[in-house]
Amino acid sequence: MVKLPGDGLAPMSNSDSPRNSPVRSRSAQRLRPGERERQIYLEAAKLFAERGFEAGTPELAERLGIAQPLLYRYFRNKDDLIQKVYSKAHASEAIWNAWEKIFDQTQKPFRDRLVDFYISYSETTWSYMFTRMALWANLSRPDLNSIYYAGVRTRIFPKIIRGMREHLGVIKSDARPTKLEFELVHSLHGMIYHLAIRRWVHTKPFRDNVRALIELKVDLFLYGAAEIFAAKAAQGRATTRKRLAGSQRILPADINVGRQSL
Repeated sequence: MVKLPGDGLAPMSNSDSPRNSPVRSRSAQRLRPGERERQIYLEAAKLFAERGFEAGTPELAERLGIAQPLLYRYFRNKDDLIQKVYSKAHASEAIWNAWEKIFDQTQKPFRDRLVDFYISYSETTWSYMFTRMALWANLSRPDLNSIYYAGVRTRIFPKIIRGMREHLGVIKSDARPTKLEFELVHSLHGMIYHLAIRRWVHTKPFRDNVRALIELKVDLFLYGAAEIFAAKAAQGRATTRKRLAGSQRILPADINVGRQSL
């Protein structure tokens, strides 16, 4: 079973939930600037994950047990705090590079590479803080997710599409991705992302084997894509037969077109 960390900022257990934060017992202590800044990051992430980005700095200061003006020694304003907290919760550039390299391991079957990617993806993004802040951002601050979505669409989805083509043998791998292909990959990504929502948003979070669930979603995606492309290919052949029949004034049933001519 895949072990899922709390988030990219710090490991998080049930006792680290926003209502059970251990910060208050240490907040009155005199801390080094770096440690204080990290403490603010962590508590702000928990607050925003719980309440959304409408939560104010007075509440954050109260949860930390410090005076509100102290926050502005580390952040220019609330928006600066939100931007920095959210960027730290995202995957780093090193992680993005590692994800891309998973797909470049062409000696492995594409299905295995796809499972490996989503296992790594889950270990990085399936956290209380990241999942809930991402949902709040979609509702009230879509600008915060713009960089993440751009990375997924330009760095990850094209590699999945290329691998899917090679796996199914349906389209030249260097052809421009189609709208249908992007929609298929979006569907897979949505199925995977929904597992994180079930874990941290639904009232009854799942505790199943993560790898088994990811493998199931990947297999559904590959099987469904194969069926869709096979149906489109059959439709294309039928259209070609009708076109040839019309040009030769012969009924479609009387035509026997060889595969090579198609």
